[in-house]
Amino acid sequence: MPDFSAFLGQGTHALMLPAWLELTAIVVGSLSGSLVAIDRKLDMTGCVALSLICGLGGGLLRDVCLGDVPRIFQTSNLYALCALGGSLTYFALHDLAHVMNPWLAIACTLVTVALRRASLRWGIVSSTSRDHTDMVLAPVRRAAERARGHAKRHGE
Repeated sequence: MPDFSAFLGQGTHALMLPAWLELTAIVVGSLSGSLVAIDRKLDMTGCVALSLICGLGGGLLRDVCLGDVPRIFQTSNLYALCALGGSLTYFALHDLAHVMNPWLAIACTLVTVALRRASLRWGIVSSTSRDHTDMVLAPVRRAAERARGHAKRHGE
């Protein structure tokens, strides 16, 4: 059996499952967004936008529901750039090289997985000039305070 530990990363297989599930969600979202964009005859901007919304929307929604700051607003391991790479690959192969499914899906998956695994393996992170956590949490905290005040006024 070949040893893929250098590519898969460090840790036990049980600990790596959430990372692979997250990566699968990014790939599936990016693929579905690209597929719909191509089907609707959108240009590259529309394809990339729809792919990013679909690829990152699930993780963004998950983080918000859990009360965490979404990773897209933090310095992280190329979370959004992986979906962007997959989307651009899908669009370029479809429009420029006229490649058809399932090769489009395979190429998009390979690019997205390679970018994500490389970022995790070698610690490549997206840089932000500023941590936007305080900007994201401030309105949420104000809304929570208003909700608590409203509940106290109405005896809830």
